[in-house]
Amino acid sequence: MDIVLARKYIEALAWLEIPCDHLNNLLLELDENEKEKYKKAVGEIFRGHFELLMPIINRFPELDPDGEGAEFYNAMRMKYLPINT
Repeated sequence: MDIVLARKYIEALAWLEIPCDHLNNLLLELDENEKEKYKKAVGEIFRGHFELLMPIINRFPELDPDGEGAEFYNAMRMKYLPINT
């Protein structure tokens, strides 16, 4: 993977974070019995996000959303954030 493709992956992951966050917030509306079942599934989605992200930022630390790449990641995330949120 080169830096150009890595940036495309980071952009896709930034987009994916928006619906993942929405799913996570919806857990608050469930009763405790339902919440545990759905919490596990949402956790699996976040785990997949993390597993895609880590090899990229290990190779290209300048794309790390919690470090040097925060500005780029947040710009990509804002690009896809719905206006009404």
